Amino acid sequence: MSSVYLVSSFLIFIILVSSSINSFTLAETNATVTDKLIQRICNETRKPSLCLKNLNPLKGKSLHENPIAVLGGSSMNEAQSRANRTVDLVWSHYRSVSVHKPEIRVKYYNCFLSYNVVINQLKEAKRHMSGGAPTFVKKYVFAAADRVSSCDRELMKPPRGESTVLDANGYLKDLCSIILAICKNVS
Repeated sequence: MSSVYLVSSFLIFIILVSSSINSFTLAETNATVTDKLIQRICNETRKPSLCLKNLNPLKGKSLHENPIAVLGGSSMNEAQSRANRTVDLVWSHYRSVSVHKPEIRVKYYNCFLSYNVVINQLKEAKRHMSGGAPTFVKKYVFAAADRVSSCDRELMKPPRGESTVLDANGYLKDLCSIILAICKNVS
């Protein structure tokens, strides 16, 4: 009996040790932001140059407390700011289109509605970012980017919408891709 107990205890010990090694994360170490981490994240984005611009200033910062907030905070703030400016731009285009062109007005109105959802999704993502929950950040940022894409699809239908809105949408999707790549690398 005693040898069975020892073997069982040893196996449980091995399982516990190996599971703790597998759950090793950036938050559980004294890890810092490195060039290697920045490159790994930025290589997974839509626009690596924008990612490098956002993450390079973070080199050497500690990731111990909340890696998702440390790495994604500036990109999230910029994404929220961009979403707010873009919804204003969309509304401005909606108001400037003649009422005699209802098909164009409807496009901008639909984009406006999409952007109200985008803003709420990014607000939720930021709340979860502050709480250190990359899985939920990813969920909400992905949903926001999807709504921006629906605005793109709406504006691409003939007659095509303003390229300034499409450009703003693209930039916001670039920021979202940075946040999503960060989530992938810290979860």
